[in-house]
Amino acid sequence: MSQDTEKTGTNESSQNFALQKEDKEASSIKEIIVTGTPFGIVVTDRESEENCFVALGNKRLTPLITREQANEAIKGKDWDLIVQLCMHIMEHKETIDKINQATRTTGMPE
Repeated sequence: MSQDTEKTGTNESSQNFALQKEDKEASSIKEIIVTGTPFGIVVTDRESEENCFVALGNKRLTPLITREQANEAIKGKDWDLIVQLCMHIMEHKETIDKINQATRTTGMPE
């Protein structure tokens, strides 16, 4: 994963999480953007990569798993992740449609 990028932030207890810029230095949370996919791996403890989960945007998709399991789920095209991705797209269809319409009209999303 040499091309994957990392960022840090805070974690909320719900299925949604948000990485806050102002908390980057103090946080034990690390998000790894997996290059070539829409997914990220969120590591909840910098000292150990045993507590991770797969995320899409700010949506948590898996329970806590190891970083290796998260990589396997993403790179192996795990069907549970694909279903979660489809559900996410359906949930945000209206926003996606607005962006697509704006892109067709102006050439740039709003």
